[in-house]
Amino acid sequence: MKQGDFVLLQFGQNDSGPLEAGGALPGIGEETREVATPDGKHETVHTYGWYMRRFIAETRSKDATPIVLSGGEWAAEVARAERAPFADVAHAGSEEAESNAAVVVAGLKALPGNLFGGYLAAKGAAVEPKRRAGVVLIGDSTVRNGRGDGRNGQWGWGEPLTGTMAPIPVINSALGGRSSRTFITGGNWDATLAILKTGDVLLIQFGHNDDGPLDDKARARGTLPGVGDETREIDNPITGLHETVHTYGYYLRRYIREAKARGVKPAICSPIPRNIWQDGKVERRPWAQWAAAVARSEDVPFLDLESRIAAHYEELGPDKVSALFVGDHTHTGRAGAELNARIVAQSLPEHFAFAEPPSAWIDADTGHRVVRLTNEPNSASVYFNQNGYTASRKRLLYTTPDGIWALDLESKQARQVVSGRVRLIEAGRKNERVYYVREGAAWWTDIDSGQSRRIGALPPRGGISTVNADESLLAGVYIEGTEGQDYGGGRLRPEGQVHALDQPPNKGQMMEERWAARLPVAMFTLSIETGEVKAIHHSTEWLGHLLFSPADPGLLMFCHEGPWHKVERIWTIRSDGTKPTKIHTRTMAMEIFGHEFWSADGQAIWYDLQTPRGEDFWVAGYNVATGAQTRYHLQRDEWSIHFNVTRDGSLFCGDGGDPGQVAHAPDGEWIYLFRPERTQNSGIAGRDLIQPGAFRAEKLVNMAKHQYRLEPNVSFTPDSKWVVFRSNMFGPTYVFAVEVERSSK
Repeated sequence: MKQGDFVLLQFGQNDSGPLEAGGALPGIGEETREVATPDGKHETVHTYGWYMRRFIAETRSKDATPIVLSGGEWAAEVARAERAPFADVAHAGSEEAESNAAVVVAGLKALPGNLFGGYLAAKGAAVEPKRRAGVVLIGDSTVRNGRGDGRNGQWGWGEPLTGTMAPIPVINSALGGRSSRTFITGGNWDATLAILKTGDVLLIQFGHNDDGPLDDKARARGTLPGVGDETREIDNPITGLHETVHTYGYYLRRYIREAKARGVKPAICSPIPRNIWQDGKVERRPWAQWAAAVARSEDVPFLDLESRIAAHYEELGPDKVSALFVGDHTHTGRAGAELNARIVAQSLPEHFAFAEPPSAWIDADTGHRVVRLTNEPNSASVYFNQNGYTASRKRLLYTTPDGIWALDLESKQARQVVSGRVRLIEAGRKNERVYYVREGAAWWTDIDSGQSRRIGALPPRGGISTVNADESLLAGVYIEGTEGQDYGGGRLRPEGQVHALDQPPNKGQMMEERWAARLPVAMFTLSIETGEVKAIHHSTEWLGHLLFSPADPGLLMFCHEGPWHKVERIWTIRSDGTKPTKIHTRTMAMEIFGHEFWSADGQAIWYDLQTPRGEDFWVAGYNVATGAQTRYHLQRDEWSIHFNVTRDGSLFCGDGGDPGQVAHAPDGEWIYLFRPERTQNSGIAGRDLIQPGAFRAEKLVNMAKHQYRLEPNVSFTPDSKWVVFRSNMFGPTYVFAVEVERSSK
């Protein structure tokens, strides 16, 4: 290595291996572990990020330039922290070395500052990546701020869209400071045209910089307002050239027509809204209307990001929205960018049919058969502890952006049973009904006849969570009075019910704030027959996760929500408000427990237990009649965000978790099957002693391509032969099932 060299750093494929054989600790922190290597030597093992930082520092000490190639989010985080160039080269379309090399070349060409301007040979400079068709972005800093590395805490939505859309390739060619005019005159559009391929979707978002001066000496980037054919002649003081300036609409039309000529599918996005409010509403600007007009005239899709995101902002309120922006009213931080990226990802399937995922396959790593149960992009199964199976046990309920559907588990045929923007509560256990919330009221629909009935209005600031076993009561919580933030309450998200269980980008902060607010709340029941509302319990705790027993119509489980290490979480109460009972009492500092669920017979409550947080992992059970306790131990990699159990209690399942979850599991991205084994007791017996045991794990589905921002939420089918889960491993979310028995084919 010598002065002036460029040093490409790419590691990660082998870092998850055993520490004694060369593996690194997960993450980018300062943790260490002492190990003995196979040759008998002692070694202090550090994190992946520690080693990457050392490479960067020592490269710079030689006056060379380190360039980090993408090896996952940790590589990107290190590059951002060390202010090292980062080339996103993770979108190769095949495993062939030539194809991967082409993607690396394309990544190097895209680095800011044209670092390789005089170095690439003509052949190398002309290489076109052999990638699959994907999504290409052009726009300004709200799509890609600066170098796309989060400098100054500012992020465009194009960076997190890469993870949200995986495995569909996303190429972010946007550049901060550009307008619809200067992206062309600055040569950026020609560079983008060179990498476009037939079948790509091109998202076009400009407008934030188009209202500037046409010919000032600072930037000279403005365009004429509107969508007409007006022009103005200027002498550009920046380029020194004479220039004909056109309208905003003219430049958008040029992008569309030149993209179509290359077999690319363009779409116009309105500019995202700024954090500017007028009379309680987010400011709307004319560029969105002009963008929509161009999309109509050119017959291309229009993604109204301004309206969708503004509606979400208005749902959150000014204080919450301000936390999503950094430095000014235009540029979002990471949390704001992730929110916007999610809305973009959810909008795309409304206009474009990306490659449909396979209908069935045998998982090469596990030997188990996986089937896709739904055909609708952004369809989703219910939360893991909700009842998604109808009373006949023959149908599975799931949601789509336009309503609720029922899938026949035998024929695999599905039909829509409720249309429109609604929030699914649960399936009834007595009648073949689905219960849901629409426009502030609870409803049911008979799945066979289609008959629907409005049950009654929800209390203000209230939400419904569950239906009891004999379908006589619904239960929920409302905030009393008018003070304080709702933090979501029972309201629909502006983008609908799909992905309502995405982990919010600022979840930890939100949990702390909501818990600390100590808002007065009331737990209530709603009579399904009469619509009568009865408050049964009042508290200043944050009450959530209400779930009626599947067997006892008068027994209700609930939790004290909030940071798990600060609350006594799991409780039961009678539906008349009597006998509140705590299910688990903490016995050590930082012990956490939650994600509770009922056994099918209603005799036991099961939950995730960690003693302490992130160190030792159990699935714990509590018998509601006797108070007897059972605990099954599991390994770090086997910990799951959610667990579930078969109707006879003989098998459990889990949905795993990525290294960013509480277990920080280096190899936890799997759907798991667990066979519980109780420890033989040859010692003292007593009803107050916990019955120990362990899970014997089997991997069912490799979830490495799943983005765990979306929780898979596993459940067994009523016959216990399949585990149902949701996944975005192919881009949009679909519902899948994996067979419990290993395939013989």
